[in-house]
Amino acid sequence: RQFFFGQHFFAREFGAASDVFWLPDTFGYSAQLPQIMRLAGVERFLTQKLSWNLTNKWPHSTFRWYGLDNADPVLVHFPPADTYVAKAGVDDLLKSYAAVRSKHLAPNIQTSGMLYGHGDGGGGPDERMLSHLDRLRQLARARDGSGVELPVPTHMTPTELFDRISADERAGPPLPVWRGELFFELHMGTFTTQ
Repeated sequence: RQFFFGQHFFAREFGAASDVFWLPDTFGYSAQLPQIMRLAGVERFLTQKLSWNLTNKWPHSTFRWYGLDNADPVLVHFPPADTYVAKAGVDDLLKSYAAVRSKHLAPNIQTSGMLYGHGDGGGGPDERMLSHLDRLRQLARARDGSGVELPVPTHMTPTELFDRISADERAGPPLPVWRGELFFELHMGTFTTQ
C-alpha cells in the first residue's frame, strides 16, 4: 500500500515514479520485500542501519537480494561508511573508500554513497559539511603524489548513484547474492514486545 501511494505521489509531484527505495534507518527487512518492490516498479534499495549488527557484521555493501519468490533480485547498497550521519570530513571519506574496497567480492564496484548531515532526528547537511566536501573535491583532484589516495566526492541523485553502481557491476564479475531476510541484530523485539 505504501509503495502504491508513494509511486502515485512521485508521479504526480515529480513527473515520474521512483526507481529507488530509500530507507536508511529501519530495523530489518522481510524476505518478501524484493517481490513487493518489483511489483511497485522499484528495483534498487538503499539502506544503512544493518551495518550496526552486534554479532555478525554485514558482509557486503553492495549485493543482489533475492526474495521469497526467487525471481529477479533487486540491487541493494549499504553505504560503507556505516552511518547515515557522516560529518563529510576527510576521515569519513577515507573510511567509506577503504570499506568499499574491502567489503566487496566484486572488485569492479568502486562507487558508493556516503550519507552525511544531521540525519537522525531531522536535519540535513550544514554549510560546514558542504564546505568540507568542496575542499575535499579540490584536494582529491590535485593528486600531489603524496601516496594518500583520496576519491573525488560527487553529489548525485539516488538514481545516478545506482546507475554508476550498475555500470561498475557490468564491468566485472557478478555481485554477491543474499537470499532471505535482512535481519538486524541490535534493536530486537521492537514489534513483538509492544
